[in-house]
Amino acid sequence: MAKKQKTGAQPNEAITNTATPKSTPADKAQQEPLSLLSFKVQAVIIAVIGIIFYFNSFSNEYALDDRPIVVQNEYVKQGFAGIPKILTSDAFESYFQQQNSGNALAGGRYRPFSIVTFAIEQQLLGKPVADTRDEKTKMNEGNLPSPEETAKTNFDMHVRHVVNVLLYIGSILVLLTLLRKIVFPENRIIPFVACLLFLIHPIHTEVVSNVKSRDEILSLMFIGLTFIYTFKYRDDNNKKDLYKALGCYFIALLSKEYGIALVFLLPLSLYLFRKDTIADAFKRFIPFLIPLGLYFIFRLGSEKNANAAGVPDDIMNIPYLFATPVQKIASIISVLFKYFELLVFPHPLSSDYSYRQIPYRDFSYPGFWISLAFYGALVFALIQTFLKRHVLCFAIAIYLFNLGLIGNILVDIGAPMGERLIYHSSFGFAIALAWLLYYAFDKIKPFKSGMVMLGVVVVALTGLCAFKTIDRNKDWKNDRTLFLHDVNNSPNSVLILGNAGSASIDIADSEKDSVKKNELYRQAIKYFDKALSINNRFANGYENRGVAYYKLGFTDIAVANWDSTRLIHPGHPELPYVYSIASNYYYRDGLKYGKSGQHELAIEAFRKAAHCKPMEPDIWYNLGFANMMGKHYEAAVNAFQNSLRFNSKNPNARKYLEQCKGFIAQPQTAQPQ
Repeated sequence: MAKKQKTGAQPNEAITNTATPKSTPADKAQQEPLSLLSFKVQAVIIAVIGIIFYFNSFSNEYALDDRPIVVQNEYVKQGFAGIPKILTSDAFESYFQQQNSGNALAGGRYRPFSIVTFAIEQQLLGKPVADTRDEKTKMNEGNLPSPEETAKTNFDMHVRHVVNVLLYIGSILVLLTLLRKIVFPENRIIPFVACLLFLIHPIHTEVVSNVKSRDEILSLMFIGLTFIYTFKYRDDNNKKDLYKALGCYFIALLSKEYGIALVFLLPLSLYLFRKDTIADAFKRFIPFLIPLGLYFIFRLGSEKNANAAGVPDDIMNIPYLFATPVQKIASIISVLFKYFELLVFPHPLSSDYSYRQIPYRDFSYPGFWISLAFYGALVFALIQTFLKRHVLCFAIAIYLFNLGLIGNILVDIGAPMGERLIYHSSFGFAIALAWLLYYAFDKIKPFKSGMVMLGVVVVALTGLCAFKTIDRNKDWKNDRTLFLHDVNNSPNSVLILGNAGSASIDIADSEKDSVKKNELYRQAIKYFDKALSINNRFANGYENRGVAYYKLGFTDIAVANWDSTRLIHPGHPELPYVYSIASNYYYRDGLKYGKSGQHELAIEAFRKAAHCKPMEPDIWYNLGFANMMGKHYEAAVNAFQNSLRFNSKNPNARKYLEQCKGFIAQPQTAQPQ
């Protein structure tokens, strides 16, 4: 009886015609427990190196988006109780509610899974310390967290940093499994080198050392698991593996949007490594439309306030707002090559590349044509390797498809670029680099000599990356260290300039030497001046520059800055606090001048106080009294009326109001009583 022809390649045929370097006798050593080629030994090496590289991040606090996503997130603070709200809300919903603003980020940010892990950690670590200080004490202490709150928050963040590193290492072990079982099943060196290169790359310091970027780690981890269980189901036809693959895919999508790329990458991998036809490969993706559809339903539900009406266009969230169509195209294409440059030579690194660190480009910029040629060649290579079912097609596709999601090509992501955003694409880069290195040293005979030389190169790269990564982790200690360092690397970033100014104020507040304190305040003003010269609609810049001027004793200039903030962002959450401080300052001056009979000076002081707190009845009352004593009766009537509008039970305000009306009616006999 003739044997039935089976469709597709069997697992042991997986890499036929993929142009993977052939396995060698040395690969047989993988069966030995202590062989460098065994999974366990490779896993231990990766874990140890990962700990060494990121051990100094364990003592870090919070920086950049850790504050709105983790530390100040009311849903995270609730622990388990906050999880339902996290799953149905935009990632920044709690923050925007506190900021009294809508979400200006296009399309919102629905990435609940990592935030759920923060809530679970909070439940296990204990709820944040409650602030028991009264409002007066908080105001006197600068509206900053109490020492108890700060200590608790920092301890919690130390734990979260440890978890981030462990998840990072775990995710790379998942990728190692993926490469060993699916991409390079007959080679044990390339998967290890690829994962090691991925592990040590300094551009990943933001993803690991910035706790908020756990969404990147979890996304790639569950994408890797989706590949593994999909192929397991493809090979063994066990429905449990299909369910695991679907579950992992759903979690990958809930971690971050990169899972959408699997619509193409998963069928492509089946075509490359199991020789499925294109049609059959896409048919195998059909079950994955269920978690994909559920994800979009959840996401649409979370976006109910994602683009709230009345949120003005802001260059800080729309990076090409001021660009012409030509500039936008040229700038986007140019930035894509900047990503590749940082993968090849990750220095200098920066936490922000927003307006105007990367200037707008046009078609006359050489970098545009270099980038266009490079990516044109890469697309050509993708097509050629696809036709040959070459393993590099998988690496190039991972790089390009993920880059397409974050490159402002398909959607506006709200930033021109970011180091964390290249995380997924860098896995494709690591695969391609490992393959090329192996292929180059494989030509050296004998084979063992070539592999020793490959090992020397990898060890040298590890040493160089260790120096850069460990040093960079220190910059992510907290906002102060991060922004005061990065302002040198990104001197034209409005965001970094503003945050460097804020960091200077924080340091000045704790400085005991008055000369140094004032120097730091003046340095902060310089940062804000430069930020505002670049973007004169930078509301936080005006608000914080006002704080610096106030602390230097220039209250009128401070209030003028806060007025600018109010014009741009009327609901700015810090305005009530800073205006209250200035109002109290002017109010005290008004009382002092009033007692000494300097009525005109008292009037001016109370007017300024009322400007800052226009709904405070006592200010209006004293302004009315000062005007009455200065015989400005019409102004006094207006002030007393405002006082009564906000406090109708003030008998003196009503009495003096009637007196002033009488003085106006009989000016010749008008004498205050």
